[in-house]
Amino acid sequence: AEDHLRQLGYDCEDTSANNPFDIRATKDGDALKVEVKGTTNTDPQSVFMTRNEVSLHTNEQGETALIIVHGILLDRSVSPPSASGGSLEALFGWNIAEWDLEPLSYKVSRPKKTQV
Repeated sequence: AEDHLRQLGYDCEDTSANNPFDIRATKDGDALKVEVKGTTNTDPQSVFMTRNEVSLHTNEQGETALIIVHGILLDRSVSPPSASGGSLEALFGWNIAEWDLEPLSYKVSRPKKTQV
């Protein structure tokens, strides 16, 4: 994903450790927040996103991009598993509101104890 962005003239910074997006790509003074998703699926029609990722793409639509690397070959015969290959699909200016969102999990917490 970074190689692709650099070929398009972007400078890239890995932001995945502390932000709900993977790459801050800058070009001509404009910044783009890029989420990268990888899958072994050869024709992905969906990707998984966290609540924070969905919020970012909803609130900052037009300033984000989604890059899907699909068809990744995963070799699980080695430890740790090794990934290679894949095809890249870059969606610049994508609108998450045009995609279907489906909640898949819930956080289930114990009730807070009331003090007597």
